[in-house]
Amino acid sequence: MKFLRSWWPLVIIAILIIVAIFAPALAPYDPSAQQGRPFSAPSAKHWLGLNHLGEDILSELIMGTRHSLAIATVASLITLAIAFVGGAIAGLRGGATDCAIMRVAEFFMAVPALPAILLLAAIMQGGFWSMVFVLTVMSWPYLLRLVRGEVVDIKRRGYIRTIRAMGASDLYIVRVHVLQELAPMLVYRYVLRFKSTILTESTLAFLGIGALTTTSWGTILHHAQARHAFTTGTWVYWALPAVMCIIVVSFSLMMLAYKIEERSDARLSHAIA
Repeated sequence: MKFLRSWWPLVIIAILIIVAIFAPALAPYDPSAQQGRPFSAPSAKHWLGLNHLGEDILSELIMGTRHSLAIATVASLITLAIAFVGGAIAGLRGGATDCAIMRVAEFFMAVPALPAILLLAAIMQGGFWSMVFVLTVMSWPYLLRLVRGEVVDIKRRGYIRTIRAMGASDLYIVRVHVLQELAPMLVYRYVLRFKSTILTESTLAFLGIGALTTTSWGTILHHAQARHAFTTGTWVYWALPAVMCIIVVSFSLMMLAYKIEERSDARLSHAIA
């Protein structure tokens, strides 16, 4: 019970991950097959009713969980990998390598993120990997700069200078020392990036410039809005469940990030004491 009180956000995220993994088995119907009269209200057979094509909304919601979480997982991992590798190389190598990597990062940071994402999403109308690219391309520079600063600080420590003088390679230093030092921060940033990716993907899909060919929480909202669900009253069972999923997962991820930050700060304080 103590674990649940302290780490309930992790429990919620774990449940959603299980739903995403086993979505085809959990969905009561084929989300792309017509099950009855369009715009049918919720019933014992269809708990959230049917959409404009007569498709089961609950099945769409469950399959949408898989797509939304999959995009967020992959895009956030790629962002983290680019930022960590680039930041570690820039911080350890220094000199011209550091300058070149940071100039590239600064170029991307100088580009307004929101207009760039909207433009890329509109141009690259497509599937899973197109959306992953759109959500990744503008998100890595800020984390890379943070990683690079931390690596520079670690590089200046006495024991790092000693092991470098003894012949330790940069790869060894990154694997044994840098990664260990930055692990809590990287996990914290990954969780926050995951949350932001969920919100961005859902927003793009809602606006009609995401991957509309695949069911996600955002595409459910897009189709509901396009069929006037918010003015006809069908939004209660068509759009609201997807909105609640986005709110719950975003809030849970935010609280999980706070828990991770508290835990890492407590360990640091204990180590200093």
